[in-house]
Amino acid sequence: MSFPRADPNGRNDEVLKLIKEAEGDPQVLARYQSLKDYPKGSLGRGFYDFYSQFDWPLPGDPLWISEDLTVRHDLVHILCDYDISINGEFCVSAFAAGNSSRFNWMIAMLGFTPPYVSTEEHFHPDQFFAAYQRGVDATESFVDAWDFWPLMELQISDLRSRYNISTDL
Repeated sequence: MSFPRADPNGRNDEVLKLIKEAEGDPQVLARYQSLKDYPKGSLGRGFYDFYSQFDWPLPGDPLWISEDLTVRHDLVHILCDYDISINGEFCVSAFAAGNSSRFNWMIAMLGFTPPYVSTEEHFHPDQFFAAYQRGVDATESFVDAWDFWPLMELQISDLRSRYNISTDL
């Protein structure tokens, strides 16, 4: 497993951070709860609404896992308008593969491993490869080390235009 930040002292600081975050953090939770007050159509409000529709706990809640493991993935769902069906998850993986300079096809292939192996009834190869191309065409990487907080107040439609995320599904 590779983590985005170097661990030159071999102390596994990033793994320890992920474990600590899994215990919950009231400050992180409050920050994500504040997204409900962001303007409709903004990335932040979209994130809050995305979690609310499924009644998922927000990052920082002791019932959720590390924001480093979930938020960027879920923001791709929102920016690209992919649902959480099996095919939607494949599309997020494909977009991430096309959008990452570090992991590429490894990300997409994770969707083909158990327990995520899908029948063709749920997997649509044309949508998968279109999602990959959307990731390649985007002018920003939303996977590797994206600092999303400065963009949370911006409109999703403006971000799609800014980063060349096509709306043709």
